[in-house]
Amino acid sequence: MYCSGYQASYKKSGGRTDGCATFYKQSKFNCCNSVPVELCADDCSVLNRPNVALLLLLEPLVSGQTNCSSTCICVANTHLLYNPCRGDVKLAQLMFLFAAIDELAGMSAEPRPKYHPMILCGDFNLEPFSYLYEFVVNGSLRFEGLPMKALSGQTRDESGRRMNPRCFLSPQVDVTDSCQFFDVTEHRQRLSRCSHRWRSFDESFCSGTACHSLNLASAYDNMSPDALTSWLGHRSRGAQVDYIFYSVESPLPHSGRGRFRKCRSMSEALLTLTCVLQLPTLEEVCRSGGLPNNRESSDHLMLMAWFVLSNCV
Repeated sequence: MYCSGYQASYKKSGGRTDGCATFYKQSKFNCCNSVPVELCADDCSVLNRPNVALLLLLEPLVSGQTNCSSTCICVANTHLLYNPCRGDVKLAQLMFLFAAIDELAGMSAEPRPKYHPMILCGDFNLEPFSYLYEFVVNGSLRFEGLPMKALSGQTRDESGRRMNPRCFLSPQVDVTDSCQFFDVTEHRQRLSRCSHRWRSFDESFCSGTACHSLNLASAYDNMSPDALTSWLGHRSRGAQVDYIFYSVESPLPHSGRGRFRKCRSMSEALLTLTCVLQLPTLEEVCRSGGLPNNRESSDHLMLMAWFVLSNCV
């Protein structure tokens, strides 16, 4: 698909109208790889939904030519399950997605490989500072015994079933507790010349703790508590469920005011966040009659972020 110099990759969600698409300027990037991901696995009750993701590995172009450096950027987007009570499904989908990103963006044959810079965005159907949000930005979650209904933060109901690692992701799914495909780690181990200790098969699953090494931060990490990204019409209230996450090295405090908020640089980072589009508050959206309205055609609002990608590694 070509439109104003853009190329598009997309992935539909089964026979539904839902899906993911990524557009990139052909004069700026060359697509090295496009990986559609179905967040499902055979005979797995927490990975049996038709949700999808799309991963692209983009190589920057300089004056229309391939960049001489080895710096690429991994751009991923997704739409996770909505059901507020099924945090177990969303955790499994996140772990599967992170494993797919690890495989595409990994640059070295190490247990904790170096990665290409990455941007991950989409509708995650989880609230800020929930268990799942903290898992994304902190890289670890001890989920054993946690209430499934409370994982995404969309409901404060802590009744019902709790997480049991033995009945969650079985080794047959191949997604380890470190959010890597075990066959990928085996391949890296064969290629590695270092003496790092690699986790055995038995150590890689059902520990009750999920972790990843992608080192992500939210572009909207200091969003106002009253800001929203979507509207729950049946409840007449807003929600923060959409995100732009990106890879960082050492985050520094943000600064700036106004509709476009300036952000301080990340020291020695290949990918630097410079600016984001401010989001409206709940009060502002309520005055407009909720979403959609005469100005906004969707029940979700657009998030925008500007980044600078270094051309050296």
